[in-house]
Amino acid sequence: VQDSVGFAIRVENRYKGVRSPHKMKSAVSGCVRECAEAQGKDFGMIATENGYNLYVGGNGGVNPIHAQLLATDIDEDTVIKYLDRYIMYYILTADRLERTAPWQAKLPSGKNGGGPIEHLKEVIIEDS
Repeated sequence: VQDSVGFAIRVENRYKGVRSPHKMKSAVSGCVRECAEAQGKDFGMIATENGYNLYVGGNGGVNPIHAQLLATDIDEDTVIKYLDRYIMYYILTADRLERTAPWQAKLPSGKNGGGPIEHLKEVIIEDS
């Protein structure tokens, strides 16, 4: 649907070497079958007909957590903008050695009681 391999290389080159509280894993899947397991990573993108769906806060391992949907059908530049904001917020507010999933779960609820993902949308998407 999209050039997911080219976009994955762009994302990797942008964020490799970033010093964060803990390691970060990402994935870009080219279709809804999600072969790259994008929802099991700290952030992941799944290609759609109109761009990408952006998922954040996933975790594999002993206690796997599915990432939550942050934005739908966004273009590559918007994905990068939102990821820049997400990663910076994570770096500035997470504890040392804290992965994104437990950090995200501790965030305050959004204004309308929609939980931490709503708070992230307010910080990342609605704050311009």
